[in-house]
Amino acid sequence: MKKLLLLQFITFFAVHSISGQSENSYTAGIKEAWDLYKKQEYKQSGIKYNEVFSLLDKDITLTENLTMHRYNAACSWALARNKDAAFKLLYEIAEKGNYSQYQQMENDTDFQSLYSDPRWQEVIQIVKNNYDAVKPLSKEVLAKIFEAYQKAYDNVFRAGSDVKDVTTLFNFYTDDFEYNHPGYGGIYSRELLYNNTLKFLKKGDYNDTPKRITLKKIIGKNAVVVEQQYEGETKTTMTLFRFKKDKIHYIEEYW
Repeated sequence: MKKLLLLQFITFFAVHSISGQSENSYTAGIKEAWDLYKKQEYKQSGIKYNEVFSLLDKDITLTENLTMHRYNAACSWALARNKDAAFKLLYEIAEKGNYSQYQQMENDTDFQSLYSDPRWQEVIQIVKNNYDAVKPLSKEVLAKIFEAYQKAYDNVFRAGSDVKDVTTLFNFYTDDFEYNHPGYGGIYSRELLYNNTLKFLKKGDYNDTPKRITLKKIIGKNAVVVEQQYEGETKTTMTLFRFKKDKIHYIEEYW
C-alpha cells in the first residue's frame, strides 16, 4: 500500500476543484477509507473511496495526491477480490494520472489477486511507458537545476525583488505543479501560489524575510530532499522536491 515545504507566500488552504464543505468531506472521507483499510475492512474501504471520489468533478485533472488516493483505493478493491473495481482505478491513474512508479506497483503485495488477470500486464506496461517518458536525469544535472532553483527562490524572498524574479522562479515549476503541506492541511496549485506571491510582493512582505540555509541535501531519482533552517532559528525543516524532467512538479513539507 502506498503510504500517504510551507512556502512563505501561502496563507490559506485549497484542494483542486473542491471548496468549503465539500473539501472537508473529501478530506474526512479519505481518512475514513484509509482507516477502514488498516482495519482490513477492504470492501468497505473501497466503497468509501468511491463515495469520496464522487465529490470531485468527473473531468478533474489527477494531481499527485488525487492519483495516490485512487492507487490506495485500487489496493482496497484488490484485497476485497473485486478485480473490475481495482482495474478501473489502475487504468485511470495510468492513463489520466500518468502514474509512472511501476516498480512500486509490481512489488505491492496488495495486488496479488490481480496477477493472473491479463489486464495486470497491460496496465503495468502503460505505467512503464509513463516511466520511460520521465526517466530520471543524472544526479549531476539534477543538482545543477536545483541549485539554480534555490537561487531563483532566494531572489524572490529578499528586499527589492520584482515580478521578473517571480516569473523566473515559477518557470521551474510544471503547469500541473502542486505544493503540499500535510501539517497545515494545504494543497496548492501553481496558479494559486503565483497569484499569492505577486500579492505579497506588492505589499512588501518579502523585504525582511530571513534567509533559508540548506544544511543537508540528498539527490535521488527525479527527487531532492533537503534539510533547511532559517537564519536565527534552531528549528530545522525537511522538504521533498519531485521532478518531471528538468522541472519541479511536486513539493511536500515534512514539518
